[in-house]
Amino acid sequence: MSPFFGLTSEYKIIVHREIFDLCYYTKSGFIWSDVYSMPVHLRHFYIKQAVDAIERENKQYEDSKNGNSSMVHQPNVDNPGSLYSKK
Repeated sequence: MSPFFGLTSEYKIIVHREIFDLCYYTKSGFIWSDVYSMPVHLRHFYIKQAVDAIERENKQYEDSKNGNSSMVHQPNVDNPGSLYSKK
């Protein structure tokens, strides 16, 4: 029977990778101390939310790059200068 004296080296790497990912990829949406003290289930929830958001952004980028954009386009105005001319 081996006594438990804390986290294994392998698990520490996993935990710190998760902390880094949340702090870095959420563009400072989280700070290190908050993520470190966060319950594991919440940390995993926020990691999944961040991954889903990044995947949606990547899909929107690819769609717009390929011309499949569902984004709103500017209106087609024949003479935009006439909108601002003084009368």
